[in-house]
Amino acid sequence: MTPGNVRWDPVIKSFTQHWKSLKDHKEESAPDTPKITKTLTVIKWTEAFAAFLNCVIGTRTIPLPYVICEDEAVLNVAPALATNQPYGAEFGSVEVELIARASHGHAKVYYHLEKATRMTVYAATIKPFQCAKDGCVAWRAMVSQYIGEDKWCMDLKHQD
Repeated sequence: MTPGNVRWDPVIKSFTQHWKSLKDHKEESAPDTPKITKTLTVIKWTEAFAAFLNCVIGTRTIPLPYVICEDEAVLNVAPALATNQPYGAEFGSVEVELIARASHGHAKVYYHLEKATRMTVYAATIKPFQCAKDGCVAWRAMVSQYIGEDKWCMDLKHQD
């Protein structure tokens, strides 16, 4: 074994463990998509939907929260790896780095959004994105239309 191989051995072993975990998680059945209801209002639903996406692995074996990240820009240059790890120090895990560095369009998220809004007044918000199946843009449309500070204040006033 050459000295270079010794240096990369723990990194490869760590990556193999992370990758196996992701692949195993991908094979598991996803939880039910949270749906907007009278008890799960659209404001609270956005939090539930974001948590739900953490439990779903996409076709590229990347956890789906990357689709709804606020910053769509992906770094062109990979950051330096953490010591003896297969991911950048700023990320802390392979999963978090995959979420941060993946491009954003994803049809699977669109399908979950459609399922969550089906038979509600919110379905019209994502309808324009049906042909492209762009989950990222459909999510942003939902958030910009229904989740603003004014909506939180109105919900808070309603609760009082």
